[in-house]
Formats: sequence, C-alpha cells, structure tokens
Amino acid sequence: MYNLQVSPTDVQASLRKHVLADGFDLTFDMEKSKGVYIYDSKHDRTLLDFLHASPRCLWVIITLK
Repeated sequence: MYNLQVSPTDVQASLRKHVLADGFDLTFDMEKSKGVYIYDSKHDRTLLDFLHASPRCLWVIITLK
C-alpha cells in the first residue's frame, strides 16, 4: 500500500490531476470516522452520513428518477 503525505487541503487538487474530482468538498478520514459519522479532515468537522445511516434513502432516490 502507498504511504502518501498529502495535506487534507491539497487532496482534491492532487486528485483533479488524474480523475474527475467534482462532488463533495471534503476529505474523508477513515481513521477518525466512526459508525455513521464521517470525519472531514479538510474542514476539521464531523458529519452525519445520512446515505449510509439509512440505505433506504438511496432506494428512494433511485426510484424517483
């Protein structure tokens, strides 16, 4: 596995060089995230992950399309 040293504020800029990186403005930290809470290292905040907390929401979104 790679051990890259990239600051949380530079992750999206690095990704944009190689892939389409549109979407949420956050840097997901797997080590600090717990259960249904996502830790965003870029903005130093904890967010509630509604999509994975309630997978049925995804089913509703797909059905409504």
